[in-house]
Amino acid sequence: MNNLVKFLIEIRGLHYVVQRNWENLPDGITKEHPDIDLFVSEKDKKKLLSVIKKYPEFPADVRSPQDNYYPFEIGIALLTNRIIKEGLFWVPNPKAHFLSLYYHNLVHKENNPYGKDLEKIFKKAYPPVRCIDQGVGYYI
Repeated sequence: MNNLVKFLIEIRGLHYVVQRNWENLPDGITKEHPDIDLFVSEKDKKKLLSVIKKYPEFPADVRSPQDNYYPFEIGIALLTNRIIKEGLFWVPNPKAHFLSLYYHNLVHKENNPYGKDLEKIFKKAYPPVRCIDQGVGYYI
C-alpha cells in the first residue's frame, strides 16, 4: 500500500472533498497538478492539517468555508452530497464540482485554463435536453 493510499485512508472519515484534479488518485499526483486541493469543514480542519504533516511528500492546499476562498454558498455546496471514489476519497457532487471549478477558473486563474474541463463537467451535471422548439439548436 503506497503512502498516498495510507493518507487517503487516514482522512476518509473527515468531512472534506478533493476539489478538482482527482483523476489519478489514488495512484499519484501529476506534474500538471502537483498538489492535492482539499476543501474541509471547519470542524475537521485541524485534524486534516495534522494528518497532512505526516505526509510531506504530498503537497496539499487546504481550504475551508471561513477562508473566503469561495463565496460561502459554494463552499457549503462542495461539502453537501459528496461522493466517495474508489472507497478512499471524497469528491464534490457534479453540480458543486462545476460551480466551484467555474468560480476557480474565472476568479482565481489567469487565462481560464479549465475551459474544456468545465464544458465536460457542466454537461455531466446538466445533461443536454432537446428543446421542443425546433428553432433552438442542439449541439453536443
